[in-house]
Amino acid sequence: MIDVYRFYEILWDRYGYPGWWPVYSKKSLEGFDSAGYRLYLPAYPLPQDEIDQIVISAVLTQNTAWTNVEKALSELSYKGCLTKEAVMQGPLSDLKMWIRSSGCYNQKAEKLKKICNYLSCVDTPDRKGLLSVWGIGPETADSILLYAYAEPLFIADAYARRVFSRLGLLPLRMEYQAAADVVHGCTPGDWEWYQNFHGLIVAFAKEFCKKKPLCSGCPARPYCSRAGL
Repeated sequence: MIDVYRFYEILWDRYGYPGWWPVYSKKSLEGFDSAGYRLYLPAYPLPQDEIDQIVISAVLTQNTAWTNVEKALSELSYKGCLTKEAVMQGPLSDLKMWIRSSGCYNQKAEKLKKICNYLSCVDTPDRKGLLSVWGIGPETADSILLYAYAEPLFIADAYARRVFSRLGLLPLRMEYQAAADVVHGCTPGDWEWYQNFHGLIVAFAKEFCKKKPLCSGCPARPYCSRAGL
């Protein structure tokens, strides 16, 4: 049986610092790699342009792959629309067209307008306020708070729930908030740890723990109840 801490160590040994959350406009600039991933831990508070891009990409990544988000961010960057002010001021019809690659673009454009309007009215958002915005669920709210504002929250996304259930750390088919609460109850309250763990889980799930797992070479295989199935 593996525990959460040992799993974190296994992932860290495999992948090292994951560099999440990537910031599109900072690609290849000092402190970022060629994809916009951070080379070292951020210092808070973040610059406003980084906060805005984390918020925008957190909405765009709902129910789609990051590669599709990057295409939308590229178009938004070209159109000068990677800030909350630009999102609020730009025509909705244009915004829909620019983010088309991210899927569900009609709804996501509306969500971007609403979340940017909300953030323009508060100094620092809280979870209750974010969840009151149409289209912003727990995963998106927690991603924004963890990465843009350094609040220590576990992102119990589909990757994490799938991986943790296979390792016996969570029951099968557990809902987002229940899963997050379980992990919060047995892990440290440190934003750095939660940021790194989320990025490491994403890397692991993409390489090994897919919907149909690739067990050969998996560093967690000795602890996995689903190994070889």
